[in-house]
Amino acid sequence: MKSRLPVLFAAAICAICVPVSAHHSFIPVFDAENIIEASGAVTKVDWRNPHVWIYIDVDSESGETGNWGFEMGSINTLIRQGWSRKTVQVGDTISINGYRARDGSKRGNVNSLTLANGVELTGASSNPEGN
Repeated sequence: MKSRLPVLFAAAICAICVPVSAHHSFIPVFDAENIIEASGAVTKVDWRNPHVWIYIDVDSESGETGNWGFEMGSINTLIRQGWSRKTVQVGDTISINGYRARDGSKRGNVNSLTLANGVELTGASSNPEGN
């Protein structure tokens, strides 16, 4: 009878590596020197680990609207800081201060988020420099 140990070992490695590959460090993806400000209506809030994402429609200076995705901290970190799934809802108008993606795409990492009522919240950014 052949040993199943190599198959089990390969399965364990795959189970470990697949979720880790979906996660990333801040520095390779976002530019801490390229601070951006964006405001718009929320189109989607994705409460999923390893990071919560908020998507907003942002009007450019040329008058075109683009949908931007902004990464925040983990669900657990945000909840510990007072967030809930009801804090930001689709249709809300918010302002974001954050860091632009290095690849120039319409993505960013949230440093702070301001609600329509003026309440400012942290985005639990993964920026190791803590700017």
